[in-house]
Amino acid sequence: MSKALKDLSCISIIFCFVSLFVSFQTFANIESSIARVEKVIGSATVLSSGAFQARSIVEGMSLRAEDSIVTEHRSFVRVRFEDSSFFNIASNSQVTINNLPSDGTPIISLLRGSLRSYVNKQEQKNKDIAKENKLLLRTRNAAMGVRGTEFEVSYNPENLLTSTLTYSGSVAKNYYSDSSYLDTLRASQTEKIVQLRRGDDFAIEYDEQIVHSLPDVGMGLESFFDTILSTDESVIVKAGQFSGSAHKLKTVSQPVKISPVQFKTLYENDVFAAPQTERRSVAVDTLTKLDGPLRFQADQKVPSEGVFDPGRKIYAPKAGGLIDFNTGLYIPPEEDALFDRNHRVFLPSENSGRVDIHTGEYIPPLGLSLDSRKGFVLSSDEASSELIAMRDSLNQNIATDVVLPSVFESAIHTPRPRRVLNLREQFTKDLIEARFGGGSQTLEYEDDLSRGDRKVDGVGMTTIDLDWYHASSGRYQFITGMSYRSVDASNSFNGQYESDGLYDLRLGARYYLNSRWTLRGLVTLKQNHFFSFRDDGNGGEFDAIERVVIPQFSLGVQSELFHSFSGTLRSGFSADVFYGPGKDAGVFDVDGAFGFRFNLFARYWLNQSWWIEGAFDMSFSRYEFKNNVNTPNSAPLGEQKISSEAFILSLGRGF
Repeated sequence: MSKALKDLSCISIIFCFVSLFVSFQTFANIESSIARVEKVIGSATVLSSGAFQARSIVEGMSLRAEDSIVTEHRSFVRVRFEDSSFFNIASNSQVTINNLPSDGTPIISLLRGSLRSYVNKQEQKNKDIAKENKLLLRTRNAAMGVRGTEFEVSYNPENLLTSTLTYSGSVAKNYYSDSSYLDTLRASQTEKIVQLRRGDDFAIEYDEQIVHSLPDVGMGLESFFDTILSTDESVIVKAGQFSGSAHKLKTVSQPVKISPVQFKTLYENDVFAAPQTERRSVAVDTLTKLDGPLRFQADQKVPSEGVFDPGRKIYAPKAGGLIDFNTGLYIPPEEDALFDRNHRVFLPSENSGRVDIHTGEYIPPLGLSLDSRKGFVLSSDEASSELIAMRDSLNQNIATDVVLPSVFESAIHTPRPRRVLNLREQFTKDLIEARFGGGSQTLEYEDDLSRGDRKVDGVGMTTIDLDWYHASSGRYQFITGMSYRSVDASNSFNGQYESDGLYDLRLGARYYLNSRWTLRGLVTLKQNHFFSFRDDGNGGEFDAIERVVIPQFSLGVQSELFHSFSGTLRSGFSADVFYGPGKDAGVFDVDGAFGFRFNLFARYWLNQSWWIEGAFDMSFSRYEFKNNVNTPNSAPLGEQKISSEAFILSLGRGF
């Protein structure tokens, strides 16, 4: 064989080996490619494991484990799995596909930015299999398990905030960190080796040795996520609900419903469309400004007004707020926001910000901007005192000392107390209050004849009151109540005494003025003791005290003047004036009545539902009436005064 033929034969053999190697590699890549790029808008790149240079992403490209995707400004990438599940990556985001097993659960890491995912829910006859996670997603401080769900999540590395919003289905979520994962692995792989050996005196001794072995991280990640997502500390984020990472508590916040207006607009912007040149925004203080029906939102477990319990590491903001996915911050409704009972959310006013009607993006109030690490800041150095006060109030609402990193903790001199109901939130609840009091009452009688004045002074009095404040959506709250008073004057009065038990029934409403003041109006059927003079049958008369029901109309004001410990302890006063119309009471005719009542109180909230209150109460009333002992023509005009003072202890609860 000639030299040329030998060289050609060698080249052919080498070519065959190269072809087989390339074919094998291609086949291996196809086997490991469980996801592919379905759509690209703008510019994005992918860096594969072991590669030194990123490649531009094109539609149809296959993705493998450890591929890292980076999207540029105003760019968008859609990645689809073999089971038709997909996730959309927003602009300025970085996502790594940690694991794409053929028979396991895909694991995705969101390093920065936002992504929106739809996970196909496969019907399974086995209920245990149906509950398994179809996708695992992690950030630097949160782990999420997804079954059959459409949701959106963002992670901001500047403030370590992970924000999750579920559109349908449910997402299991819990706090996560790389250090906790490694600690768990070390603990699970701790072994104790016991060796037996002979000592110098030939006695058997035990030699114990602790051995740590750390397995491959990727092998244990799925089981670790499944474990922490099944603990009691994990939360379930359902349709229309938001959960963020509470930095100070090292936990995730309890899920709450966001503004139905923003929820609808965010859902419709599933491809992260950029804001239009001519932006249209809408305030969310009403639910009637959008075309079409609102989307379904699942009921939340925590109260609509939110909860904060640092001892149990439980935090939830007020429901109905707005999400800013750029910073990861959730902006709750302000303190005096109106409440919508149909949707069980508060309605933020325009002072809390607006929503882009096309994209759902959050727009801060004019003159303010939202910073990832500082919260609300002034847009310019020159600002009015009103704008500065608005900034401070908004930062208080978003709880920067709890949500944002520890750089804020140095500015907090006292720890944030537990969450209690403010005055506006009390209108959204059914409140039951029972009051128990003790004091004294004085009866005085005068007339223009020579009968002489009558007075029963310092009579012992005990009271029991029960009031029901009915839950309301608006500024009005209806009130129903009843009272029992025991006024025993038998030892201080020589005449006939009918009974010491007095009953009241009342119906009315109170009106919310602002965070410290309310107006109150009541109609009361009130029993009081009155002096009367009865014919003794021998041409004379004798003194008597009897019960008479007189209707009263009262109007009053209540104020919570002083708040301590962020509202846990409150004190103030209430004052009422009343008028009573005339009434024929048989032995006498009541021509009219007027009076006033004044109350000083201090209320302490035991927790978010219960409170106790101590109060000093005083009242005065004056009645004009005519006695009908002889004949109407000779009946004298009399006047009776009733005054009382009492110390009252109350116990109340909100439902």
